[in-house]
Amino acid sequence: MPPAPDNGRDWDTIAPLLGDPKLQPTPAQLRQAVAAFHDVMRIRASSSLFTLPNADEVQKRLRFHAAGPGQDPALIVAELDGAGWPGARFGGLLMVFNGAGEAREFSVPGNWRLHPVHAAKQAADKRVAAEVRKAKAGALRVPAWGAVVFVR
Repeated sequence: MPPAPDNGRDWDTIAPLLGDPKLQPTPAQLRQAVAAFHDVMRIRASSSLFTLPNADEVQKRLRFHAAGPGQDPALIVAELDGAGWPGARFGGLLMVFNGAGEAREFSVPGNWRLHPVHAAKQAADKRVAAEVRKAKAGALRVPAWGAVVFVR
């Protein structure tokens, strides 16, 4: 297979990894990935805030927390304000992406709780609810390498 234009310069490094059987996902890992994807789709379908119609609405409703000189470089914390938006279902959504190899804790003003899909007994990633329960009073906590949605 010829290298793709966007990763051609790295093909000599990538090609052997793609062929290494030790790096192939197991059936259990594939099932976990599919289950996590289904959770993401349920979260996306839970609020019209995830399908804002244009950039103006996004700019009006989106703000980033935990940003600036003192920010944790492993965290992206973005809030979508649902006030007055039809079909929002929530007063707001807080999307948190943790790129660190360990759980991270942070504070954001507001009365946030775990999205119902993450909180459900059948949630794909059990680490999410477990880490949230470990958070100190007034803080939110997300697992290592996690993507978590909180609602207000």
